[in-house]
Amino acid sequence: MERENVDIVFSNYDIIRSDNSIKRIQVAGPAEYLLIGNYIGASFLYRKEVFEGLNGYDPELFFN
Repeated sequence: MERENVDIVFSNYDIIRSDNSIKRIQVAGPAEYLLIGNYIGASFLYRKEVFEGLNGYDPELFFN
């Protein structure tokens, strides 16, 4: 975030079963879809200023 001077980062992630086998590889994005839906998934990080600018996190938006 510091090097690229961005406010939000996200990545692909793996969903792992209790036996440590990979259930699914979740591909996030593309970034262009951020404005029209939640296509980031569970692996993201954003600056405190973004959180404050949005007045916090709204759990009602989960999976919307």
